[in-house]
Amino acid sequence: MMKCEFEKLAGYEVSFDTYNNVIEPMYMASNLSKEDFVKSLNKQAFALPTKAQLINKMKKLAKLIKDNYEHIYIGDIEEALYNTAKEVASKLGFDEVILNHKGRTNTYVESVSFYNKDNELVKNMTLV
Repeated sequence: MMKCEFEKLAGYEVSFDTYNNVIEPMYMASNLSKEDFVKSLNKQAFALPTKAQLINKMKKLAKLIKDNYEHIYIGDIEEALYNTAKEVASKLGFDEVILNHKGRTNTYVESVSFYNKDNELVKNMTLV
């Protein structure tokens, strides 16, 4: 069974590593039909987050930064926000992201901008 075939039957996406190193070997070792094999898997264990889940996560991280940037070190939270924005960019077919801060220095992330391969702004998403 191919990865795309699995995803169509399962109704969710999985990473290439998960498919190649876990799902495909499990399927090959089973005697189940493709449909029965897919039904037997726990979606939570293998499914990649959806675009909506990732956007929700970005908004929660941005709010956490906004609520705390004056009181705590936010570098790790901002890095998590950037990495999540990169995942969203990948799902939407964009090549680069920039986190936009409110004001000039020592502020919080207000929005994220998505760019295509020609460095043209394609989408700006307000987070807080």
